[in-house]
Amino acid sequence: MRAVERESFIKGFALYFLSMSLSVGTLFLIDHRQAVTALEKEIASQMKLCSYNLQCQGYDLSFVPLKTQNLNLLKKGADGSVYSDFSIPQSKNYAMRITLPQSRYTQLKRQITRRYLWRFGLSEIIIALLSALFAWYALRPLRDALRLTEEFVKDILHDFNTPLSTIRLNAALLKKRLPQAGEIGRIEQAVQTVLDLQNNLKAYLEKSANRATRADLAELVRLRLETLGGNHPDITYRMDIPPATLHTDIKAFGRILDNLLNNAFVHNRPGGSVTVRFDPRSAILRIEDTGRGIQNPGRVFERFYKESSKGNGLGMHIVKKLCDALKIPISIQSRPGHGTVVELNIADILTSTSRR
Repeated sequence: MRAVERESFIKGFALYFLSMSLSVGTLFLIDHRQAVTALEKEIASQMKLCSYNLQCQGYDLSFVPLKTQNLNLLKKGADGSVYSDFSIPQSKNYAMRITLPQSRYTQLKRQITRRYLWRFGLSEIIIALLSALFAWYALRPLRDALRLTEEFVKDILHDFNTPLSTIRLNAALLKKRLPQAGEIGRIEQAVQTVLDLQNNLKAYLEKSANRATRADLAELVRLRLETLGGNHPDITYRMDIPPATLHTDIKAFGRILDNLLNNAFVHNRPGGSVTVRFDPRSAILRIEDTGRGIQNPGRVFERFYKESSKGNGLGMHIVKKLCDALKIPISIQSRPGHGTVVELNIADILTSTSRR
């Protein structure tokens, strides 16, 4: 189940379950109070009958000074018992008090409460099952829509390959014939942008992670810097990475590097620089550029967020997803006009021999 499907299922289940539980709980509470009221009426009737025949099993009898305003009324004592006073024929000074002890009264109320709690618990189980079925059924249109969307995007990505290969091949042939034509370089850059978009979409749709393998950090960074540096000859780059071996999903980590380094070059200024450093003591991989900076660094991981016409707004969102999957904390510091610094804490994917 995809993350968006899981979130929709949980929210649908919670909404239905909580609303139904609140409604049923309110009804049970009202019924419980009515049952307690009915119990007290039954106790009052038994006391009245007891006052006539004096067959008062379970009740205590006593005599108290007569107060006419309290006669035949069920009252609660300070000790939790309930009682009622009844007049005595030919007696003007005393009344007969019939009392139900606190222990017996509490026992009767607990029996009612247990009965209703058991019914409520059974109702909650039924509501939970119905909520799950309701949420699962409501999820079907979303799942079908996602499946159709993914199939459509995959088909489009596959169809990209032929025209892109043709454009790249012809651009290479034209570059040999017209090495000074700047338009050809722009065509190649546009093709590379489309390829980056294609790779980002593939990574976004990819569901299964590759198995963890070992790789040299410096070699991974060097290859990407050389490739990007060749596409951006006006930008200098350097790296300071001591020997370090990674043990992780190298394909996913490579996508992280591709997006971050590509941003550092693409959004840099003419004559700018890109620097990549690794500190073995803190396990921080630092990518720094001298570009125009970011106005809202806190939003760069939002899907489709971008601050310029370049890019598609998916790259950094995918970087965050991949970092979360590989358990790599990522942070960004940037100010407009002062460049950007991205820090990756790769302690969890370093081999033990690479840690200091």
